[in-house]
Amino acid sequence: MGAFEIGADKKGKIRIRHSNSFFFEDKIVSAIYSSSFERMAVSLLNNQIHIQYGDTGKNALKLYGHKLPITSFDISTDGAILVSASVDKDLRVWDMDYGHCQKSIFAHSEAVTAVKFLKNTHYAVSGSKDGHMKFWDLDTYQLIMDIDGNILEIKTLVVSPAGDFIISGGLDGGFRVWKQTGDQVVADDQE
Repeated sequence: MGAFEIGADKKGKIRIRHSNSFFFEDKIVSAIYSSSFERMAVSLLNNQIHIQYGDTGKNALKLYGHKLPITSFDISTDGAILVSASVDKDLRVWDMDYGHCQKSIFAHSEAVTAVKFLKNTHYAVSGSKDGHMKFWDLDTYQLIMDIDGNILEIKTLVVSPAGDFIISGGLDGGFRVWKQTGDQVVADDQE
């Protein structure tokens, strides 16, 4: 994996310069930075996530426990927790300070294909091959809402910067836009 520095010259043209390279023991599936850019997370084909320091690239943590490949992961805005999704149908909630798994949640009936945090919260939304989109409170590990409005499996989720809408895209060839409403949902009512 390579790191790049991006800047603009005096004429306003964007310049990109390669600054570092990092190598891992297996193939990289995906990578993200925390919102503060203090850490970067890299998922590997061997079902692990490596957390590296953003400035030096040195290894901070190794997260392992999924039985099958990791399909998606995200870091909360405050950098406190990471949530990972896997073909093993689980979501795992990880502590970003010490790297221990706080909770493993059997989340969907099929492979979990996408997971995203809502900005400035510990709420996350997950999508799956089962076509369901689920909202989670990852402080209490409770399912808040289960939405079965997708025709086929969900492949990707996008959360708007304000968290007021979510886009789900799937194998049916389309995407759906989900808007936040003023209706209050209580987790106990959904159970």
